[in-house]
Amino acid sequence: KKLKIMNPLEVKGPLKVQALLDYRPKACTKCGVLNQKSIIKYGWRWTTVKLPQAVERDVKLHLKKRNFKCKQCHQYFLAETSLVQRNHTISNVSRISCLVKLSETVSMRHIANELNISSTSVLRIMRSYQPDIKTNYSWLPAVINMDEVKSTKDAKGAMSFVFMDGMRNEFIDILE
Repeated sequence: KKLKIMNPLEVKGPLKVQALLDYRPKACTKCGVLNQKSIIKYGWRWTTVKLPQAVERDVKLHLKKRNFKCKQCHQYFLAETSLVQRNHTISNVSRISCLVKLSETVSMRHIANELNISSTSVLRIMRSYQPDIKTNYSWLPAVINMDEVKSTKDAKGAMSFVFMDGMRNEFIDILE
């Protein structure tokens, strides 16, 4: 599967790059029949993919994908690339950088502005990976004692949150 960069367009605003995605598929993605001249090339379709920023400019990839038709099942399908998931317009690199930024203590709107995507997309990306990231609550005690305390000078906030195991009277952690 080759991705051929045709010509980057130098204009004001986002950097627009055109690319061509064409290959000979090994099998039909719909019915699974092997391609022995049973899958024909059936035109093109333009898609726009949002890529991460480069040199503080938004990057949009105008991708010309090959459309295929299977003679066996009479279904159509598009060429696929590992750059972007099927039926998505946000690149996998942008999705991963969104996940990295979600681990920081910033708002979803801030992440959306940095990656040039909507805050709804940030929420959708977070929810799509939620089954993979399960928090283990089995270690929490049955009784938790908590209190606010004044933070030290090296902490970001003025106040911190301290919590302890109420049954064993053991200190657990201090959080900002």
